[in-house]
Amino acid sequence: MTSNTLETKIISTALRPSRVAIFIDNSDKKWKNTIVHLMELLPAIWGGDGFILIPSDGESIHPFFEELLRSYDPDFILKYQRTGYDLKANDPKNFQQIIERAVQEFMIQNPGHAKEIIREHYEKELLRNPLERNFDLSKKIKQYILKDLAIFHHRDDIRIQSITYSGTFPNFLPKFVDIIQHSEKLKNLKIVQLDLKNHAIDFQLMGYGATGKAESLINNFHEKREELEKLLPKIKRHSPDQIAETEIMIQKLQNAVHPQVEKFARSDSSVMFKSVWNRRVDLEGIDFRNIWRSMNNKSKKKNSTDSYDFFTRVPFRVSSVGLSYFFRRTDYLKDEQGNPLVIVGDSVEDYCLYYSLTRLRKKVYWLPYVRLLNDSKKPNAATYSFILATELNHEGSEADNKEIHWTSISLKKSRLLKVPSLMSKNDIVRTANYNGVTGHLVYVDSSKKILPYLLRLYEKKNANNRSAYQFIDGKGINLVDTPRPKSFDGNDILKHKWISEISILDNVYPTADFLSGKVFLPEGIGAFHLNSVATRVSRSGIHYQCPAMGLISPADEVSDSLVRPMLNMIPAKKIFEGYFGRKKYDIRFSDKGSYFRQVLENFKNFDTLIQLIKNKDAFELFKLYIDGSENRSGVFDRGVFLKNEKRRFIDFASIDKLLEAKYQQNSKTETAKLINSLIENNLLERGYIFKCSYCKNSSWYRPDETANNFVCKRCSSQNAIREENLRIQPPGLRFEPLVFYKLNELFYQFWNSNGWITALTLSQLKKGSEGSLIFMPETEFRKHLEQEKPDFEIDLLVILDGNIYFGEAKRDANVNDPNNKLSVSQIERLLGFDEFLPLKGVVFTSFSGNWPDDVLKKFDEIEKKSQFELIKFTAKELG
Repeated sequence: MTSNTLETKIISTALRPSRVAIFIDNSDKKWKNTIVHLMELLPAIWGGDGFILIPSDGESIHPFFEELLRSYDPDFILKYQRTGYDLKANDPKNFQQIIERAVQEFMIQNPGHAKEIIREHYEKELLRNPLERNFDLSKKIKQYILKDLAIFHHRDDIRIQSITYSGTFPNFLPKFVDIIQHSEKLKNLKIVQLDLKNHAIDFQLMGYGATGKAESLINNFHEKREELEKLLPKIKRHSPDQIAETEIMIQKLQNAVHPQVEKFARSDSSVMFKSVWNRRVDLEGIDFRNIWRSMNNKSKKKNSTDSYDFFTRVPFRVSSVGLSYFFRRTDYLKDEQGNPLVIVGDSVEDYCLYYSLTRLRKKVYWLPYVRLLNDSKKPNAATYSFILATELNHEGSEADNKEIHWTSISLKKSRLLKVPSLMSKNDIVRTANYNGVTGHLVYVDSSKKILPYLLRLYEKKNANNRSAYQFIDGKGINLVDTPRPKSFDGNDILKHKWISEISILDNVYPTADFLSGKVFLPEGIGAFHLNSVATRVSRSGIHYQCPAMGLISPADEVSDSLVRPMLNMIPAKKIFEGYFGRKKYDIRFSDKGSYFRQVLENFKNFDTLIQLIKNKDAFELFKLYIDGSENRSGVFDRGVFLKNEKRRFIDFASIDKLLEAKYQQNSKTETAKLINSLIENNLLERGYIFKCSYCKNSSWYRPDETANNFVCKRCSSQNAIREENLRIQPPGLRFEPLVFYKLNELFYQFWNSNGWITALTLSQLKKGSEGSLIFMPETEFRKHLEQEKPDFEIDLLVILDGNIYFGEAKRDANVNDPNNKLSVSQIERLLGFDEFLPLKGVVFTSFSGNWPDDVLKKFDEIEKKSQFELIKFTAKELG
């Protein structure tokens, strides 16, 4: 970028709760109870509804969950550690027996101690101790997190904090009660939860997974009230002005929480299932008259929803006050259509995939295999499988290609093959326009198909604050307005924590931890807070923790504690230096890459360069300029090739000859237009060709190098301009010098080195993207700074919408020259970089359309067996 270049970009800011991925131990035999416990904890956290669950043995992650994590883009990683709290909840009798045995053994060896004190000690110890094993994540998984994700962390130190059933949360997760206690919204709060104790555990997982459990949330309110009541005497002694406010908060907390328990009878199963699938409760068929009477002391009309909105009062929705799920505008049609997805299986992996996807997309269902098998033996309208088939019958008729996708993580091949036939036994629903479900089932085993679009949780009316932002040479000159919460009347800045997010239109960075210290300039207000611990950069934007924690008072206004950063645009070279520097590679532009970069700087933007390359008239002219064949005797319509300058120079008549067949009688007008446009873009320069009368050398001269004579560039002889000096011109046109046009030297090198093929490849990639293209053209790699020759070169290093692609762009990938031929070893080298950077895919261009046979076999292997995306282009696709 040239000096003092002013550039204006559209940026958007947003405010949201933290995104958290919770790893759970897939060897946990009591995993269903564990997850029900989580459904109780998460509603107590502001935005906890949006967290996802990742099952793992601590050593590896299933590919589906790797893709899910990359898409979800978590801020923090937690692990759920089972402790004595879980044992006490699941098996209280055994819990007490363990304590009693320990107390008895201690008392035998240490008589005389107070038995109750010893019992209390052992109970506390058992509660905090891990059950079965201390669940942790291996170095391999932490390396994956560093490579493919960008969570808030300190340098390369990934410390995974634990969450337990004790209800104690890491300090970066705000409790819902802490952030709402000052708000007027509190006085109308009502919390309702499903009572599914008499239902099978599978149904509990589905029901509580959609609505949450209320116990922990309600306990937080009671604890907060007790905390304030204990604080009140101290306030009366030291801060009389706060008495009234504290008493009001205590009264609000007392009146706000009125837990209502809704009981679903088995006859209400279809309503509950549909509520779970749609993540809302359908009031039809449920009699809420008793509840309305208790609320209003009078009878209400059955099925009226005016005064009682059930689902907005369930724990997950209560704790997501002010928040809503959003998807990108470009995904709107996908959201309207899309394909329903059914996860079939009984394992923790199957359920976690279902649960997590309900937070990221719509139309996703869980079908335990045991229930499918049992329902098929006694098919009837009350079975879960039948109700699901009915729902799929409706969804599938409106789906893309009327396909119903299904998958499984746990099922072996023999069971996978049985699923369609078992579904058929439960699928007795038919309509005139849709012949059941079974014929539309499509099994998907690709992680790319399970997430066709992405939902994200943001604060309402604070998810897309757009503004113009100016950069000079890539450095911001404005302060970014950090958003503050709009959904609450008051905030405790010591307790309320959130994430601010900035997106730059057409400039999406990759997910990279090392970028966190580079995206903000030190000149911003409070920028010293935005270090690598409080800032992270990913495909979904620039994220920073708020409010800034400096020297503040609890009485400070939130706006007084907000940082206001200034942005710094990071060029492609700096980004890739960060990646490859970890493997001690020195990267620099090759000669070809330098030509590309310098040519691009002479254009307004990349699109302007592409327009020129796709101009067929200019394209034919550039082809003629790089024609290195010698002049043929008597041929004067292809310009002149000068041996000593190794360049071709072209006159008006030769350019007109190129365009004559296309434009016929108007060719001269079009020729003048083409020449003038190229001169305006500094690509052509006028001059003359003279032949020295003494040494017979012919050279091209700019007008300022000649007047009535010229100095020979070889022998330095002074020459008067006569007919003998114009021998290079046609015989009938040697009366005065003809104008010969020279192609800009950098552009000549760019074209001659096939930079235009690289440019067309990049243009086609951008065409199929959302508009963000950051790239390095041909780049050299060296293991040692001092070595002259590079170890290897790569034509394309691309960041497309935040995803990294590497590739090669060839005129002919199957040419005999081994230096210009695409090889399998080149492809494998590109794929090998996935070891230390998040490679999304590879891109290859063969403009001729020819590919080596072994390369085609490698392409098939990548498409069938690899997680990488393969993109191929020929002249046909490049246009």
